[in-house]
Amino acid sequence: MSTTLTPGDAVRIVATRYPKLDASGVAARFCDEVQAMIWHRWPWRQSIAELPPVAMLLEEPDYGPPTLAVPNDFYGLYRANLRNSSQQVVPLVVVPELAISTGTGIPSSVAYQPEKRSFRFHPRPSITSPEWWMEGSYKKTPTKITNTNLNSYILPFDDLYFEVYRRGLIWKVKDEILGDPGAKEDLALFLMLIDKMAVAEGLQAGVVVVAPAEGLELGG
Repeated sequence: MSTTLTPGDAVRIVATRYPKLDASGVAARFCDEVQAMIWHRWPWRQSIAELPPVAMLLEEPDYGPPTLAVPNDFYGLYRANLRNSSQQVVPLVVVPELAISTGTGIPSSVAYQPEKRSFRFHPRPSITSPEWWMEGSYKKTPTKITNTNLNSYILPFDDLYFEVYRRGLIWKVKDEILGDPGAKEDLALFLMLIDKMAVAEGLQAGVVVVAPAEGLELGG
């Protein structure tokens, strides 16, 4: 994987045809928005990180400050399991939000509660550390592109897909600076290229399912 190009490289190329991009003072902002559209459309490998283990505490539903349960670059929970010291794994359902449960048990679901910057488990754990902990992965927040790092920040996507990023910039220029009615077609092209990029990266291959060698029949 080769990642050597910066948002500034894209701006200079696009500005050869659309000089208003360089002169408008919004180039960094557009670059940040284009990166965000690519970043959040698919779970790219570089956007997913391993979650630090979260130790279970008896009857405690919320896990956040002052502990470091939630990483600083956290955007959203992607996948989560409970694991114990005997290597028993209990999958957790990731949901948008949870109320605090009145009962206790082995948690079956988890949510990120942004108002508390905490993970919340349901039901409240009847299990505790060091025997039990949560593990999983999360979507990271991308590095923000600003005027300061426009020419030093390396784009997180392979140079092979630099055209996709440039197409996003062209759409932003035509839509927000030039007011070009054809910008809708540029947006459609940009999104299509992102999805083709996802196919090339194997993100649309689906979940691997192990099927039985013989057919399963109902009845005796």
